[in-house]
Amino acid sequence: MPADEGERLFLRGIEEMMESCYSRSACKSTYFLDERQRLLCFPMLAAHTEVEHRFFGGHPECRRAVLAISGGPPIGEGCFPIRPLRFLYRKQDVLTHRNFLGALLSLEIERRLVGDIFVGEGEAVAFLHQNAAPLALEIKKVGRVGVRVEEGGLDRVPPQRFEEIGGTVASLRLDGVLGVLLRQSRGRCTQLVQAGQVQLNHREVLSPSEPLEEGDVLSVRGAGRFVLTAVGGLTKKGRLGITAQKYL
Repeated sequence: MPADEGERLFLRGIEEMMESCYSRSACKSTYFLDERQRLLCFPMLAAHTEVEHRFFGGHPECRRAVLAISGGPPIGEGCFPIRPLRFLYRKQDVLTHRNFLGALLSLEIERRLVGDIFVGEGEAVAFLHQNAAPLALEIKKVGRVGVRVEEGGLDRVPPQRFEEIGGTVASLRLDGVLGVLLRQSRGRCTQLVQAGQVQLNHREVLSPSEPLEEGDVLSVRGAGRFVLTAVGGLTKKGRLGITAQKYL
């Protein structure tokens, strides 16, 4: 269910797109959608069997994806205006997803034109909307690191990297778990939640006492994305051991 007027407007746009594709027997696509937007689309897409739909982000591991809808012709790769770009740099230089995203957004490329970015050692592959690719090809530096940008990269997409984080909590309350993940005080984590800067399973959550469970996905604005991978038994002090992965 849409949580606010912005999400309702988004769904209205998807509905109008489906109606247009059906009436014109045409194929149209969106910009990159995040996981929350994709979830919002599912009920509406399932109810409109008169049109075909497909999500694709450029690579099977992509979480952000373009939605293509067709009221006639089969949906092929040509329906997805996605261009992969490879960034090459020295292996001894360390760059993160945040560095690459910042470099792209600093060119005034809209977030919706940027898909997933996979960062490895000395190389990264970014999936961009075709409207953003020409600008991105002009990038010479990411942060303070010199880079070379070239077309392609599908044959060498770096695997997703993670940092493992472990700790103990009094309970599986959101604010307590965030304290371990962010290495911040519980009070600071409460502020982040109440300020609307935290998403739980792709939806904004405003209650610091929200209970978590194994497998939950947390996104914190400016801090990254985490998966609660394991909840262990009680320690001698009666605290719960937890393990999480942070996407790098």
